[in-house]
This record gives sequence, structure tokens and C-alpha cells, in this order.
Amino acid sequence: MSITLKPNTFGLIKCHSGLFVAFAIFIFTVLIVLLTEEPEAYTEANVISLPKVSVVVALSQVFNAPIELVGITHSRWHTNITSALEGSLESSVDALEPGTRIKKGQVLIQLAQHAYQADVDSALSQVANTELELVKTRYEQQVALQMGGALKTKFSRLEPQITFAKAEVNAAKSHLSHVRQRLKDTQITAPFDAIILQRNITPGQKVQIGEPLLTIAAVDVLDIQVSLSQGQWQKLVAVGSQLELNALITRADGNSLPLSLRYVEPKRDPVSHQYSLVFTLNGTFVETGLLPEQQVNLVVTSVKHSMAYSAPASALTQDGQVWLMDENNRIKPVSVTLLSQKGDQIWFDLLGYESQQKAIGVLRYPMSHLIAGQQISPELTDGAAILVTSSQKPMSDSSMPARVK
Repeated sequence: MSITLKPNTFGLIKCHSGLFVAFAIFIFTVLIVLLTEEPEAYTEANVISLPKVSVVVALSQVFNAPIELVGITHSRWHTNITSALEGSLESSVDALEPGTRIKKGQVLIQLAQHAYQADVDSALSQVANTELELVKTRYEQQVALQMGGALKTKFSRLEPQITFAKAEVNAAKSHLSHVRQRLKDTQITAPFDAIILQRNITPGQKVQIGEPLLTIAAVDVLDIQVSLSQGQWQKLVAVGSQLELNALITRADGNSLPLSLRYVEPKRDPVSHQYSLVFTLNGTFVETGLLPEQQVNLVVTSVKHSMAYSAPASALTQDGQVWLMDENNRIKPVSVTLLSQKGDQIWFDLLGYESQQKAIGVLRYPMSHLIAGQQISPELTDGAAILVTSSQKPMSDSSMPARVK
């Protein structure tokens, strides 16, 4: 059987062959171009964009943390005057009005003395009688020794009798001292310079032993007790240092009264778990215008904090932290001790932070979406770039600041 080719068959084959060659040349050319082309240089548009965060530079400084507190005044040596014995009141009580100033040793109350004077007279008689017995016994001993004879025993020499007579004299004299003191106690005197706070007696009253007659307190000094929470205590007291506080009572008229620290309560209140400080205010009630059991406002300044930092109040989070930035522009939260806040400015101390630098980068507005260790693009509000990382030593005045990347 014979095959007959049409005239256009060779033309079709020739056309397909040409297209294949052209396609192969195109693919080869593209491969050459891709293999020989240099990578395009990265531009700023190719870099992953870091979040822009406002950062302020906080410099360390010496700072005294003033704290506003409320205290209660208490009278010093608040004392109830009582009687050590029974008796009728003989003295006038007109001069014992509350608010009256009294001097140490001043006679305040006089009780009837008749019964106690009789006891003294009886004791004097007893002393005289025992002394007479002692003299008589000594005379008898002297006579016995002069007469001679067998005086072999102590009893025969009247030695026990002499000892007994001496003991009787001593007992009588002791009793005399006792009744004299009771006679003296009929006069009740002021134990110190004081002011009368309360009077509990009436003219001619029958006084019982231990009955409170007057209430007095020191006249020229007041104590002010201040309770501190744990946070306030940490603000005022530097760990490991001696407590040094300056305190003032602030008044509505703009005047202030200086205080001195008297003592620190050695234990916390078992109910409130608060610390207590007791300050002293020198001056009379008239001079200071303050009375016991009165509430007063105080401003207390603590020891100097040598590594305190200042930053905007917005930098402090609700959980008492600030976010710091290191030299690599990475951030981390750090717990701080808030020393003071005035308006939109805070002063704080790094709490247990592993480093204490002269300059730290603080995030002005720490947002909730921030992550510890995250890298940021800082925007320094003051145009400076001063950072010292936790791994570096604090900068000296001559050292060059690190440049933020």
C-alpha cells in the first residue's frame, strides 16, 4: 500500500519545529538572566518596621522623699494621781481646775493627819521604850561581869538578852519610819511639772486607797504618734542604714512646728500590721495651740536616697513597675519603690534591680501590648541618647554616652 503526503504536511511539521526551538531559546535566556543577576540591595522598605515608642532619659540624683502623714497628739506622762491611804479631804479643791499648771513638789491635796500623827507619836514612844530596855540590859550585864562568879554560858553573860534588845530597838525605829512616811503621804504632791487634765474630787470627800483624784500630764511637751503602712515604711527607711527623719507639723495658717523623733515602736500593731513612730513636740499647749488626742498633718522627710530617678508619672504602671530600655533597644519591666509623686512627676528607686546606673531609658507610655525582651524604635523626647545597660558600670562624667541605634 502506498502513502501519499499532502503538500502542506511538511510545512506544518516545519512550523512546529520552529516554535519549539524558539521556546527553548526563550527558556534558556531566562535561566541565564536569573543565574547571572545580582541580588537586589535591601532598602529601608525591606526592613521589618519596629514599633516607635517614646523614651525619656532618667538621671540618678540624691533625693529626700517627703511623705505626708497624719498623726495623733498624746500627752507625755499621762498620770492618774491616787492616794496611798484613806482619809478625809481637808484642803481646798478650788485651785485644782483642769488646765491649771502645777510645779514639781507642789502640794495638791491634804488629807486629815490626826490618826497618822497619833501613829507617829506611838512609834516614838516604842522606840524610846526599846532603847530603855537595851540600856537596862547592858547595865545588868555590866553588874554581872563585875561581880564575877561562874559566867561560863552566853545566857549567864546576858549576850542573847543584849541581842534581843538591839533587835527591838531596830524594829521600833523601822516602824517609826513607816508611820512617818504615812503621815507624809497625807500630803499629795505633783511628781513633775504638769498641767491638770481632770479633777475627780470634791470638798470634804472621803478618799480611798488607790482612788484616782487627779489626772495630769507633762506641761511642756507633746508626743505625736504616726502609723505607717509597709509601703510608707519602705519609703522612709533605707535598708541597713540608721533611721534619720526630719518632721514638721503643717498648719492651716501656713506655719509649721518642728518635731524630733523620740523612738520607733519595736513591734508592729498585731491588728493593723502597721509600724509606729513617735515624735516629740516641745512647747506648752498655749504655745503650740495643740491639745492631746488631736489630729495633725505631718510632712516627714527620710534619709537621702542616693540613686533616685525622676520620670513622668505616666511611666509608672498600676502594678508599680517601669519599663526600661537597654543599649540594644530592648525593653523589660522592673519593679520600683515610689518615693514621691507631685503632679505629673514621680521619683522612684529601683527595687532589687541588678544594676544602679547614672542614666536609664524609661518608656514614657508603657502600653499593655508590650512584651519583655521586645526591640523597639525609641523616640527620645529630649533629643539625647544616654543609656547605660545593666552589664556596664555607671558612667563617669567624662565617659561618652552610648548612641541609641
